[in-house]
Amino acid sequence: MPTRATRRSRAQAVSGAAQALQSTPSTRSGNPRRTRRGISSSSVARAAILAVRVALLAPGVALHELAHHILCVLSGVRVHQVVYFRLGSPAGYVVHEEPIFYRQIFAIVAGPFFLNSAASVVLLNLALRAWAQAQDTLGFGLAAVLTWLGISVGLQAIPSRADARNLYNSSNRHLFQLNPFALVGYPVSLAIYLVQIAKPLGSEWYYAVLLAYLAERGFIGAG
Repeated sequence: MPTRATRRSRAQAVSGAAQALQSTPSTRSGNPRRTRRGISSSSVARAAILAVRVALLAPGVALHELAHHILCVLSGVRVHQVVYFRLGSPAGYVVHEEPIFYRQIFAIVAGPFFLNSAASVVLLNLALRAWAQAQDTLGFGLAAVLTWLGISVGLQAIPSRADARNLYNSSNRHLFQLNPFALVGYPVSLAIYLVQIAKPLGSEWYYAVLLAYLAERGFIGAG
């Protein structure tokens, strides 16, 4: 179930913010009147941070899980449960049966990468066009929404460590069954794992910037 863990790290960030919001009152001491004011301002700040994280997370997670779902259906793998987005850990997941063929697990793991990446480039390209043509509030609002959606889906394009682990384990099984195509899974799973390790350094943001660059090149080329 690659998707169940795909959103786990990001879901912990969201639920962690919510937990901090709930635990804030117990960390204050001193004058009750000053404490209430301190808690109120801290709570508002934490709630605002949580709202921004959820807003940035939700569209990309939903499209990521939709891609997993679509690839399950197209590859003939039965889906038992789908959660496109929620406030919890994980933020989204697809529960499906164990794929029989290697091409099935490879497609399910890689699907969100290609769908989210393509969608991000298209949305950011449309956003650039909208910014260039905007002349009123509606035009600027449309450009802002397209930019938000393009960034969100781009940030969620990278598969998770669980996806990498599932692909690696499946590669081992199918290589033991003398399937040479399984060799492809090793560098792919390694690349996913390395990108996930580099997340504290902003690896997903670097990839989003690359997608924005591709969108800009398409915009310039069209112009």
